Amino acid sequence: MDEVEARKKLTLATRPPSIESVRKQAAAMQNWPGACDRLDELKIPTLVIAGTEDQVIDPRNSSLTASKLPGGELSLLEGAGHGLTFQCPLDCASPIIEFLE
Repeated sequence: MDEVEARKKLTLATRPPSIESVRKQAAAMQNWPGACDRLDELKIPTLVIAGTEDQVIDPRNSSLTASKLPGGELSLLEGAGHGLTFQCPLDCASPIIEFLE
């Protein structure tokens, strides 16, 4: 499978999410207490990736998260939104590969 075909398969939505799914996701996000106070317990290097134009999760949260992680690194992808793995898969893969090396 070439890159063009892979992009088509990744971005092809078979159907929009149901209203019930959207409501449950919203409720989960509103009711989750978070884990910020436990991030310093992680003992492995961690990469946080976010898009600068994310409209679902404020990119500033990613900066905060990375700053609270021992050995945390932040990669902000300029112009990317919440679906950054679909919007710019190669730009998203580069910092991951670099981090893992």
